[in-house]
Parts: sequence; structure tokens; C-alpha cells
Amino acid sequence: MKNGPDRAILNPSNTSYSVNTNSLIPAVTCSADCNPPCDINWYKGTAITQTGPQLSLGSADKSKAGNYFCRVENTQGKKESPVSITVTGLGVATQTLRLGSVTPSISGRYTCTASNGADSSSVSFTLDVHFLFLKFCLFSSFMFILMFSHSYDPPAVPASGDFISPATKSYRAEEGAVVLPDITCSASCNPSCTITWTKNNLNYNSGPILSLGTAQRDDTGSYKCTASNGLGNASVVVDVQIECKILTHCVD
Repeated sequence: MKNGPDRAILNPSNTSYSVNTNSLIPAVTCSADCNPPCDINWYKGTAITQTGPQLSLGSADKSKAGNYFCRVENTQGKKESPVSITVTGLGVATQTLRLGSVTPSISGRYTCTASNGADSSSVSFTLDVHFLFLKFCLFSSFMFILMFSHSYDPPAVPASGDFISPATKSYRAEEGAVVLPDITCSASCNPSCTITWTKNNLNYNSGPILSLGTAQRDDTGSYKCTASNGLGNASVVVDVQIECKILTHCVD
């Protein structure tokens, strides 16, 4: 015998759900006793939102809140059962700001805005990037670095530990009388520094060590160690004066 559905049966039988944002909305199955078998569809408003007996919405967000109903229908009739879903709590959205390498070009004011169509909120911050300038400080028994910066948010160039060893910037000696010490120049940098020595403004040695050996007249000059890494540079000058031991042996 043909018969239409006498009712749309819900499982679970609840007709109202209140779910926190991002929580799982329970699946609801609709069924009916019909002959011929009923078509079963879920509606939200006047539009079909899901076909088949099960309403499965997944994680809760504001767009899934509303009034749904299950309709069971065949040629003999139709029935409907409503389900109301309320979504509570605030949604959480995350967006990451990635700036890459720290250079002055990324300085500026940044604003993050969150909106959901009904309201919006913003927060801003200012990023100010400055170079970190270095000055060499030399003492007879120890060395330290003096750093000058108008900002430390964050440092962009060599950070600490720049010095020469021995910490002496002037040498005077008689020709052949002494062996001049090896002078080592070093720097702590990020990225790593290139270290070079020049003599009287001409390239003299690439590398951290200035090695002059036994004092000779042609060692006389102004030697400069320069540490650089593309973001900045710092230098220190060592003056060397070699004099004749016996004037009659010297030819200018």
C-alpha cells in the first residue's frame, strides 16, 4: 500500500543546538517511513543546503548559524522537521606579517585590521631600523668596543668585539733593531665581515693579519684595517715610523 510520510524523524531528536565557534557541529540524520521511498533533503531558508538524509556542517562559524529543516517527500505527501543552530563565541583568525631581512627599507608604520562584515578593529605599530655604528677604542693592556646607536630594534650591522691586537696604534723603531709584532684585526659581524689592510691608501694585505717582520725603512707608513659587511664598515689606523740606525748607511 502506498503511503506518504507521517513525520520526519530526527536522530538525535534535538531541534536546537548551541555550539561554540570552531567546535564541531553534531551531524543530524533525518528519516521517514514512506512507500514509495521518500526523497530527503536539508534546507536553509528556501535553498537546499545538503541532499540526502544527513546534515553534516563540520566546524562551527557564524556563517553556519541559522534555521534548517529536513523535508521528506514522495508522491503521496511530505513532512518537515526544523533544526536551529546557534554559534557562540568569537572566531579566531591569524595572519602573519613576514618582513624578511632586517634593513632600513622595512622601516615604517604597519596596521593590522580584522573585520567580519559587521564590524572591524585595527592595531598599528611602528618599526624603525637604524644602522649600528662602531668606533674602535685601543688601550695598552686591554681592548673594548664603544657602540653608538639611536635604535636597537633590531641591530643591523656588526654587534661587538671589534679590535686590533696588540692594542697599539703607533710604532717607532730603528731600522733592523726590532722585529715588529704581527698585528691582528678582528670583528664580530652579522653577516660576516671582510677584513683588509691598506698602506697609505693602497691595498696592502687581504686578511686579518699585518705581518711586517724585521723593521725596514720601507715599512714606514700609515696602515689601515677596515672591516666591512655590506651594511657598514669600521676601521682603525696604525702608524709605523722606521728611522735609520746609522745615518751614513741610509740613502734617500
